[in-house]
Amino acid sequence: MGAQEVDMVVRFASLPARTVRAGATLSPEFLIKNPLRDQFSAAVLSQNGYIPFFDYIRGLGHMMGKTDTYQNWLKSGGANANMVSMDRRYIRDEIKSLTESGVFSTVKNVVNPLEILNNLEKLSEFGEQPTRIAEFARAAKKGKTLHEAGLASREVTTDFSRRGANKFIQSWAQSTAFLNPQIQGVDRFARAFKENPAATSFKIGAYVVAPTLLAYYLDRKSTRLNSSH
Repeated sequence: MGAQEVDMVVRFASLPARTVRAGATLSPEFLIKNPLRDQFSAAVLSQNGYIPFFDYIRGLGHMMGKTDTYQNWLKSGGANANMVSMDRRYIRDEIKSLTESGVFSTVKNVVNPLEILNNLEKLSEFGEQPTRIAEFARAAKKGKTLHEAGLASREVTTDFSRRGANKFIQSWAQSTAFLNPQIQGVDRFARAFKENPAATSFKIGAYVVAPTLLAYYLDRKSTRLNSSH
């Protein structure tokens, strides 16, 4: 097949994957768990001293207040790393909403199922963006350029827009819901270890291993108490 036919086949094969991905990432369970998981990933991967939860609240303030930091983060391209937002359809619908007005448009948006999907996508931003914005703010405070701070914000958790050069893997990733996030997640941690193995190991011990051991200890203690009664 020629390039055009292959592209059509890949796009057709990607429909089930896109449906699964949307169902998983826009579910209430994911919207709650994702920002919690990102806090520990960001603490380990950050090169600018990200503080879990505290920095998330700071980033949320910048996001809701549309501050200069938030605007500069958008200019840097940091938002393009999100899993479910800055795609062509999302941008197209945002522009369309700015140009439409009137009662008919309002009613149409209320009853349109796609509008509900858009609202869920916007809600998902509150889970992903504050973490990246806070890392951008920390990088900018250290004197990094707009481009460097934007790159730091993309790399503080998994950059979902990152792709490899292998065309076969790219096509495979389009038809497999979470193949690329899995590859990029492993790759990001591997690069963190390569760049600074000592600091990365220490942060994994502090933010992942220690809380896990504490949770295990408390669970065992609770089990023993319950069995004794």
